[in-house]
Amino acid sequence: MEALVIRQRLAKVQPTTMLPDLAQSLTQLSANLIHLGRYDDAIEVTNEALAVRRRLVRAREDAFLPGLAYSLVQQSLCLVRLERPEEALLADNEALTIYRELAGSRPGAYLPSLGQCLCQLSSILGCLGKHEKAKEAIDEAIGVYRELAKTRADTMLPKLVRSLKHRTTCLLELGHYEDALNADEEILGICRKLSSSQSILSLYQLADSSNSVAWRLHQLNRDDEGMSLAEDAVSIFRNLSHDYPEMLEHGLCCALDTLSVCLSRVGRHQEALKAGEEGIQICRSLNEKLAGMYELELADSLLNFSQILYSAGQYASAEVTVEDALSRYLHLSENKNPKYKNKMQEALQHLAEVHVAAERQDKASRASAQSLIPRVAPETDSV
Repeated sequence: MEALVIRQRLAKVQPTTMLPDLAQSLTQLSANLIHLGRYDDAIEVTNEALAVRRRLVRAREDAFLPGLAYSLVQQSLCLVRLERPEEALLADNEALTIYRELAGSRPGAYLPSLGQCLCQLSSILGCLGKHEKAKEAIDEAIGVYRELAKTRADTMLPKLVRSLKHRTTCLLELGHYEDALNADEEILGICRKLSSSQSILSLYQLADSSNSVAWRLHQLNRDDEGMSLAEDAVSIFRNLSHDYPEMLEHGLCCALDTLSVCLSRVGRHQEALKAGEEGIQICRSLNEKLAGMYELELADSLLNFSQILYSAGQYASAEVTVEDALSRYLHLSENKNPKYKNKMQEALQHLAEVHVAAERQDKASRASAQSLIPRVAPETDSV
């Protein structure tokens, strides 16, 4: 901070020579604040950096335009974290215009930045509920990374994987489940290649992508295929979590959850119960240690486990478990997010099924009535 103050003073008396150094110092400080999650402070520093960079661009556009684009991306990221997506969209679009121009003349230097900017644009559009436009942006980013990966596979394949994951999210929001499966299967193929290095990161990505494909297959009622991939994911996460428990226990509980629902669907109820119970125990422990960070994941796992208990004929345990899930969804729904209300309706419908199966029609009628609360429809892109 002391060095920054000195540069600010020098820039007032020697702007020609000191403004570039001041801009760089502000940009670095902003990056550090973003890393620490201090977005309110970071946005102030970023805005100051932008003011300096715009002044520099007016004097020498060719030399300082890349710095302006970079600061705009920083500003956009801060605004997203501060839940100001409309403003973030404006900043990202300005950066995108600059990076398109720069990549046109120097693709080797600026195509990676263009890809990153497109990924961020897609995320912002998703936050605004514009999922078709978000998909268009991420598709363009994927095209950029595919091209770059032809000559820079080591550095660009991981970026391609991240952009494909984001595309899967867009496709799921649009209800395109088969296309989402195809994207996840491509990710799995890339992760299998990358895992030859046997690094912790590459093995984690392999397990994570195996679990994603397994879950997608479960959603499409192809549990026999999904089960073997879920078993692979559990095995990898279990082996890695011995040495890195805090990093990988979340992945293990997700994979156990997937494995349990696949096993239940194919009629292997006892194995499903064992896997599901282990996953919930891990998730509960993580959620307690991390002050509720995994509350939604725990609620989802409880709902899945209740359905497994129901399939195994254990109606009393299924009732207790789904009521636990319901209480968590109710707490989460207080922040007005529509997806939590939809999850709560799903849990209420399942609770009604449990009561019917247990021949408790009075409770079933009340739960069914509550489940008739209208679903919150997903937002659609405006024309």
